[in-house]
Amino acid sequence: AWNVVDEPIQEAEDRLKHCEDLKKHSVRFVVVRDYRNYIASHIKHNEINGGELPLEERIRPDIFKEYGKLVLEETAPYFPIFFDKWFSCPHYRKRVANKPSFYFTDIGLNSVPRFGGGSSFDLQRFDGKAQEMDVLNRYQQYEDHPVYKQYMEDKEAVELNNNLLEKYR
Repeated sequence: AWNVVDEPIQEAEDRLKHCEDLKKHSVRFVVVRDYRNYIASHIKHNEINGGELPLEERIRPDIFKEYGKLVLEETAPYFPIFFDKWFSCPHYRKRVANKPSFYFTDIGLNSVPRFGGGSSFDLQRFDGKAQEMDVLNRYQQYEDHPVYKQYMEDKEAVELNNNLLEKYR
């Protein structure tokens, strides 16, 4: 599995096309999360890291839209996964696991990846109990933040997100 979030699809495909494992498999998983939490997470991460990278370089609505459309339209060879539904619904996780003929397991469901320091909001504090994190509502902490408000003015991204939330409710 490769994590290419924040990278345009064609760039990711070009960069990974020499990977032997990728050549063997025709399915590409595309995971997208709620746009509101995507924005809030980047703002929080930027705050924690002292603004190491300007937010306009971190937050890429164009890439969110590209991946969001693939998830919404279920465009082959990309297998769509809406993170919010995956996180909250065991039945959805089972459906996701069965589609590409994987074996379903929730092993690791409560783990917080060490990559990038863990969660932008909780770091590693919830490792072993990740399902207790309020990952689906973090945006609420930033609704009055001027940067958050700026990104919420992107009508196309917001509409796409609303369509994803409706489809995967």
